Amino acid sequence: MPTCPVCHGQYAESELLGRSKRRVADVDALRPLSGRTLLCPRCQSDIYSWRKKEEQERDADKIKSMLSRFYPLIIPLLALVLWFAGRHPHLVGSLLAIILSVVPFLIMKNNAPAYRIAKWARPLKAKPGLSLETVELGTFIIGLAMALVTLVLMEFWDLPSSRPAFVEKLVTSLVYSLSFVLITIALTGMMINAQIRELDKTRPQPIFTDTARLLEIALKSATEQLDLQDTPTVESVERTDDAGIRVVVSLRRKVTEAEKKYEITETTEKNSKEPEVSSKRKKEEKIAERDEKGSVARWAIKADMWGRIRSIDVRDWWTFVQ
Repeated sequence: MPTCPVCHGQYAESELLGRSKRRVADVDALRPLSGRTLLCPRCQSDIYSWRKKEEQERDADKIKSMLSRFYPLIIPLLALVLWFAGRHPHLVGSLLAIILSVVPFLIMKNNAPAYRIAKWARPLKAKPGLSLETVELGTFIIGLAMALVTLVLMEFWDLPSSRPAFVEKLVTSLVYSLSFVLITIALTGMMINAQIRELDKTRPQPIFTDTARLLEIALKSATEQLDLQDTPTVESVERTDDAGIRVVVSLRRKVTEAEKKYEITETTEKNSKEPEVSSKRKKEEKIAERDEKGSVARWAIKADMWGRIRSIDVRDWWTFVQ
């Protein structure tokens, strides 16, 4: 099933809402998209521009797509060219440089949406970690340094040679391959940053960047899970260290007959030594006070950054309002 880029909620195409927040009856009319407003059934975000971008990418020129998404592979290709030209330290170093450079590229290349989410979540997290730009710059600088060290070692040990010593082979293989791997990672980071900028142009901001909307989604999910008929009152809201949300809600109701009987019994026992008239008056006053204030239930709700409920803890269960 498709996943909303804003709230990460899954939906069926028949559940998409139009501009008037009614379901789109003609599902086939979604392709091709033409000036339509499409609202996610979970968060009510307009995902039309994202779906349109998806279709445009499917129909885009394949050559242009390859040039924009695969140019970091020029680094392992360079290692292959140096191998054929005989300018590599030795065979082991070249094999390591080619294989180990392709691996991080394959791991990172399709994760632009995940890196985009991490970018938006960084300011909200207690331990945000390094940004992609910092990793990109750091790996590029260290990669160039490793390349310079390789040139120095090749000059010092007079490489490439037909039968290098074990130490020469080990050290130069590690340094030579590491330089290609780090520069490949840096270029892949540049490619992903370019993709993130394109995604930011078409996709709305993730739901966790807007506390009010995240609260709305979390409350809706919690109300459904608790099977509440009325909308609870929000007492406190705070963001968690992982960009989620913690909220305390309460719901009031009138005192039930069972609670009234319990209150009468409790009041009678407390005032058993007092005169009957005074005891009766106190009971009536207490019941009237309970009727006016009612009873309350409180829940502490914790949700993740997408508004998905993690836990619901009962704080008070229909206790008398003090």
